[in-house]
Amino acid sequence: MANHFNSYFTDLAHSLALKIPQASQSYKTFLPPSSLKSFATISTSRSEIVSISKSLKSTHSSGLDELDPYILSPLMDILAIPLADIINCSLRNGEVPTDVKKAKVLPIHKSGNNNVISNFRPISILPYFSKFFERIMYDRLSSYISHTNLLYPLQHGFQPGHSTAMSLLDIQDKISKAMDNNEFSIGIFLDLAKAFDTVDHTILLDKLEHYGVRDIALKWFKSYLANRSQQVLCNGTLSTLNRILYGVPQGSILGPLLFLIYINDLPNSSTLLRYILFADDSNAFLSHTSYEQLISLANKELALASEWFRANKLTLNLTKTNYIIFRSSKKLIPFTENQLTIDGMIIPQVDSTKFLGVFVDQHLKWNVHTHEISKKIMKNIGIIRRISHLLPPLVLKNLYFALIQPYLSYCNFIWSSTYPAHLTKLRLLQKKPFES
Repeated sequence: MANHFNSYFTDLAHSLALKIPQASQSYKTFLPPSSLKSFATISTSRSEIVSISKSLKSTHSSGLDELDPYILSPLMDILAIPLADIINCSLRNGEVPTDVKKAKVLPIHKSGNNNVISNFRPISILPYFSKFFERIMYDRLSSYISHTNLLYPLQHGFQPGHSTAMSLLDIQDKISKAMDNNEFSIGIFLDLAKAFDTVDHTILLDKLEHYGVRDIALKWFKSYLANRSQQVLCNGTLSTLNRILYGVPQGSILGPLLFLIYINDLPNSSTLLRYILFADDSNAFLSHTSYEQLISLANKELALASEWFRANKLTLNLTKTNYIIFRSSKKLIPFTENQLTIDGMIIPQVDSTKFLGVFVDQHLKWNVHTHEISKKIMKNIGIIRRISHLLPPLVLKNLYFALIQPYLSYCNFIWSSTYPAHLTKLRLLQKKPFES
């Protein structure tokens, strides 16, 4: 069973890659001019190693090295000097030790039938010392990206000072302006299939070099991505070791940042679509006074976006991709047979969709979101009230902040700008857990 899981997880990216049609353009077509600046690595020190060890979460989750982070963390004052020497050697020579590139994977059931292997999600645990190699390189690469303004400005994923709320705020701002101008606005919510797991290493390394990661630094990243492997632990049994040929390393510190670099030139595929990105959540917006013209332009631009995905060997999940026509409630959509399509497939139109945990509706009234979180809060209130007579007030308070308050506070400065009537039920529900 462990071997079966491992084969499925490591072969999935390759099977998706085989289904991608040949692109008519190279991925290099979409890249901006090559950076004249170059990324350089700086040696680490004992103090940096100790500082990193204090910032890492202390858990008992050990990788294939069987080193317990909770036990090792207090010993880093002693281990910091030899570890700094090893990492500096790695940075000087552009080589990453093979043993820190081996992952232990736990298959976790997501939902649905637990006899269906696709209903399981792989959770990867990397060796403890790999976190130090990655964090040191992450800090240097992140600093270089920040100083060179390398990333697309509306990319809000995995960056300091950015959040899901900023993506939603950009969406609200874009749609509100179109409504004020009496325009139709189309929001296309693109879903990528296993985006992090299907990154092509050759393309990623080319893009790193294009953005200024060259010579020894590029050699380091090539070594970091090469010869990675994993074993699956299932029912106490480890599978055989399988090679990982695609994707940024799951469970890694560097992986998300590398993915941002990989997808960074997606907005270059169109001069009309305004992309708002949160890592692999890619959303495109376009406005026009004419509904027919809007659909026509969107179809032409989506064809260009599809070419970008093909060239970069990423797969669109068309079953989960949809679009909304945003407009004021008084503005009617004219009858037309025009449909939004991509790669010959019709994209379904919806009245609302869930984006980054918030339900966005076609009139930006946020009533769908308030209704959805009301249902979840009511369910959790029932749980709390059934056990309230058994628990002291402090525990009940903690349950409130764990099961109810997050729904009320998450991105509420955006969706709370709705009609007061939509918020009345939430105000009443907020008080219920503490009513006698």
